[in-house]
Amino acid sequence: MSRAREEADLRYDELTVVTERLTRIVHAEAKILKARRPREMEAYSEEKAALSANYARLSTLMKRDREILKAVSPERRAKLKAATAEFRTALEDLEARLARARHLSEGLIRAIAEDLSASQTQPVGYGVKAAPTSTGPARPQAIALNRVV
Repeated sequence: MSRAREEADLRYDELTVVTERLTRIVHAEAKILKARRPREMEAYSEEKAALSANYARLSTLMKRDREILKAVSPERRAKLKAATAEFRTALEDLEARLARARHLSEGLIRAIAEDLSASQTQPVGYGVKAAPTSTGPARPQAIALNRVV
């Protein structure tokens, strides 16, 4: 086996391992969302950030060095393609779950805001002796939260 092929196979193996680890994390996060415990996803944030940076670094190195792409064995190329396809599927699933969770939380916040607005009355103008008058429910008002789903 040539030195170029060994180097190419080594890089492909490293990228495959990183991709598989990221896929496991994404599956774990999807499972956490399914169980409706999104705050537990924070436990994976550091590892996911490190793996993502490593993935980006390896991808960039391989894109720059076209010889690696030419020299890699077909088996290693197929293994990386399969790992990448599984990773993309897992990401699509997680993205859909996050979108649903975001939609639900936004709907909940909107319902709370509307309920608060309906229970309060808003002065419309001034009456006799400058006393405020009110004629119905208040308009919806903005609500600010400090947590993100």
